[in-house]
Amino acid sequence: MVSIIKNQILKHLSKFTKNLSANQINLSTFKGEGELTNLELNEDVLMELLELPPWLRLTKAMCNKLSIKVQWTKLKSVPLCIYLDELLVEMETCETLRQPVAESAISGYSLLGKHLINV
Repeated sequence: MVSIIKNQILKHLSKFTKNLSANQINLSTFKGEGELTNLELNEDVLMELLELPPWLRLTKAMCNKLSIKVQWTKLKSVPLCIYLDELLVEMETCETLRQPVAESAISGYSLLGKHLINV
């Protein structure tokens, strides 16, 4: 059961991270909680999601801790919550304009307000 849940988490989070493995996920299925630490985020995907101007580039993106909370008994009515703690982002201006990232890396995801929604 735990490996199935970890694989589902990996399926979605691996689009936004680099070198993510199931071993990094600490999961308590009965409590409906999970935690990942020291995540290296994918700068290209973040630049595209944030719609940064082509003269600005993310050079590094890290997340200290990511926590997941799932209410199993209310799965259809209560959203799964993901909390990010201490996000480190480094960026620089570009001498030449960068090319847009291919849409296939982030298809199906969009930012609406402060929430990332899978559409």
